[in-house]
Amino acid sequence: MTKLPCRILFFILILVFYSHSSAQKNDSNQLLISSPEYKDIIENNLAQAWDLRDVRPDSALYYANIAQRLAMEHGMMHLHIKAINYVGIAHRNLSNYSKAFERYLEALQLSEEHEDSEQRGYALINLGNLYLYQTNYQGAIRYFIQGLDQAQSLANKRMVGYCYSNLGRSYRGIGEFGQAELYFQQAIDIRKEQNDYYGQIAAEIDLADSYLRKGDFNRSLIFFNEILGKLDPEDLRLKSNALEKMSNAYLLKKEIKMAESTALEALTIAKELNARFDKKNVLGVLSRIYATSENYANAFQYQKEFSDLNQQLFSEENIRKIEQLKNQHQIEQKEAENEFLRQESELKQEIINRQSAIIVLASLAVILFLLLALFAFRSTKIRKRLLAEIRDQKDEIQKDKDLIEAQSKKLMELDAAKSRFFANVSHDLRTPLSLILGNIDMLKDDGDNFLTPQGKRNLDISIKNCKRLLYLTDEINDLTKLEEGKINLKVEPVRMSSYLKMLSEMFVGTAEYKGVDLSFVDQLTSADSALIDPRQFEKIFYNLVANAIRHTSKGDEITIVISRKLNEIVLEIRDTGEGIAADSLPYVFDRFYQSKNSGYRSREGLGIGLALVKELIDLHNGKIEVFSEVGEGTTFRMSFPATDNISASDATEVLDYIAGRKHLYDEIDREADRAVVSLPKTDKTKQTILLVDDHPEIRYHIRQILEEDYHVVEAAHGLEALELLKLNKVDILISDLMMPYMDGFELIESISNHPSYSKIPILVVSARISERDQEKVLFKGINDYLQKPFQKKELILRINNLLNQREKWESSDEKKLLEVFDKKGITPIEEDIIKSVEELIMDKIDDPNLSVLDLCETMAASERQVYRLIKRITHLTPHEYITEVKMKYVDLLIRKNKVKTSTEAAKSIGLKNVTTFTRQYEKRFGKKPTEILNKE
Repeated sequence: MTKLPCRILFFILILVFYSHSSAQKNDSNQLLISSPEYKDIIENNLAQAWDLRDVRPDSALYYANIAQRLAMEHGMMHLHIKAINYVGIAHRNLSNYSKAFERYLEALQLSEEHEDSEQRGYALINLGNLYLYQTNYQGAIRYFIQGLDQAQSLANKRMVGYCYSNLGRSYRGIGEFGQAELYFQQAIDIRKEQNDYYGQIAAEIDLADSYLRKGDFNRSLIFFNEILGKLDPEDLRLKSNALEKMSNAYLLKKEIKMAESTALEALTIAKELNARFDKKNVLGVLSRIYATSENYANAFQYQKEFSDLNQQLFSEENIRKIEQLKNQHQIEQKEAENEFLRQESELKQEIINRQSAIIVLASLAVILFLLLALFAFRSTKIRKRLLAEIRDQKDEIQKDKDLIEAQSKKLMELDAAKSRFFANVSHDLRTPLSLILGNIDMLKDDGDNFLTPQGKRNLDISIKNCKRLLYLTDEINDLTKLEEGKINLKVEPVRMSSYLKMLSEMFVGTAEYKGVDLSFVDQLTSADSALIDPRQFEKIFYNLVANAIRHTSKGDEITIVISRKLNEIVLEIRDTGEGIAADSLPYVFDRFYQSKNSGYRSREGLGIGLALVKELIDLHNGKIEVFSEVGEGTTFRMSFPATDNISASDATEVLDYIAGRKHLYDEIDREADRAVVSLPKTDKTKQTILLVDDHPEIRYHIRQILEEDYHVVEAAHGLEALELLKLNKVDILISDLMMPYMDGFELIESISNHPSYSKIPILVVSARISERDQEKVLFKGINDYLQKPFQKKELILRINNLLNQREKWESSDEKKLLEVFDKKGITPIEEDIIKSVEELIMDKIDDPNLSVLDLCETMAASERQVYRLIKRITHLTPHEYITEVKMKYVDLLIRKNKVKTSTEAAKSIGLKNVTTFTRQYEKRFGKKPTEILNKE
């Protein structure tokens, strides 16, 4: 009975396998096409898409889609990602920015997953361009800086030059002309190095235009004249562009004659080239020139020509867009036809497969019928056994249920205990905070005390931060009262239109200073009302609008929309800021929740505000929803029951909560938005400290302590710090850990891996310095750490210790280290030569690629000459000399306990293989490095 069913099952498996193989035979034959045969086809389609991207973006989209499909079918991932980038470019040129954004993000994600650094760089640049097209300059800067970092890691100078030019245009767009000019100059230098004539001239025109917009007309004209002097006579388009901008400069300087002659020359070239856009711009300038000189006849004539041409171009642009839409429809129709044919082919194959499956199933049906009798007997026995197992499982489930209920009850008790703990702590904090505030206020108001402006500011900052803590304790107490049901709303009918408009106006000044456009859209009638507690509703409104301002940047928008839908008043607060990650959205209203994706946040909260908002809205019998996408923005939508009470008030006397809270953050936000500028040293004897912290008041506090003895350069996050390191010779770096865009951990890693910055001492000053964080930063190579809050004396002592250690190391140990041979009897010239060689070796001591060729470059001699010279002076070959210096250096590190393991020791002299290092060290010194390290 046991052998027969097994044999039958074996026969069934063979039959199914054979039938399945036959059904799939045609598909297998179709897939045996060699992918490399399609590579040329894909690249040709990509070339067509690139060539047509500006003149025929609809055709470019068609070719890019074909290339993407073929690359995906044949597993060519690099070409697939490149095609997605090209699809995005075509959508962008068709003004379909949303689709372009989707494609660029898709290309960025795929390039990161497959470690395609080149296409990642182009995806970042394309995203920056898209923001630049839409004049979202802050967003453009964020992506261009990332693109620049990727381009520099690839050593792709063409990509680097492109990033420099676009960063210049972005900073020029936000009025940061100094930063823009710096990037334009770097773009000119790298284009010149590449012999890219056209790119160099374009960057020089951008630089001259930047001076023009800045109001530096003289310097702008000097640059434009230099450009005209070096222009190729055939580059009439560039010449026309330069002349048109020059005429603007002359006009603004009131040099009317020069403006007129320059504009007329530009007009002649534009007519010759039939460049109608250039011609339109020049006609507008000429009209203003003649109007300024009171030649109104000519001014009218040129203005008429300008208007006619502008209207003509506007009409043609509309016709072109209509034609693009027609072409796009044809492309989509063709793609739909191709998709239909493909699906039809797949359907036919599926029918064949189903027929084969029917044959197999028929055979199986006969066999299964025979097996049913065999299995019937066994099923009775199995059923009895299963019933016994089910009874046992029911007992287990009941036990688990009882355990879960007990655990749930315990968790509820713990949650209640936690809430009571927070309430007690916040209550106990109020007394010492009140005493601190009271004493500081008395000190500030005491007329007998003389306070400097700096001292007054320090007191103001202390008062402000004490009040912040008081408001935080209030919010914790409010949450506790809500949980215990101790807050009773004092509802009244309030006309929502006038009330919310009044609340919105309280935030206009803060938004304008930050460069954020805050607008109020009122879709209610003056009579539309809701039953609310105005004082409690203020807390809801403040937390949501303040949160929107905190998470937006210059150029973003915040829109407050109030409307009525049936019997509900709907309030929406929308922003175009950084957005919330999808995995954090379900938890934003949880108490004390903080998103793990801190890269987008410029200031972390305690997770109290939104929890309080949710509790208060529930108490008002309302609802709240949140919708968000990273990089796109966030919308909070609330709804409250409406009332038709005709005696509703405007609640004009209630604004104390917003007024009390808002001023505590206004100045902080404004100071945080100031650009970080690297000022030149005023005292060359002072050592330079680079201070990196996203909190402006912390930077101000540390700068106060240090600026008398040191030159302090400030940065708000890691990306700015890396840029400032290029412009300043830094003696020590002080950094926080939790920062936006690039945090302290990433900054330390970037500095440690950079050959020019790796020897800079690092002091971490952070509120977050747990044992795990200590191990993490020490592993990355920092020299010391200090926890906030800290004492002034301790900060100064730690800085002095780090600087003294560095000076002792450079002044004594390295000199002793480099004495690898007897220098007696060598000439002064030979001593100078060997000194320069020693300095090179020490500068690149951890470079695994250091070779004799580096010595040749330093000594400006051939390899043979270097060999003979080093051999004569040191009695060692160049390779032996480099190895001896490295061995003595690492021996000193080991004996002075500067490294902890053999791996660290090997890495310090550029060796990746620890076994090779151990063997070389033992051969040179007679002991293994671990013997000395363990002994120490």
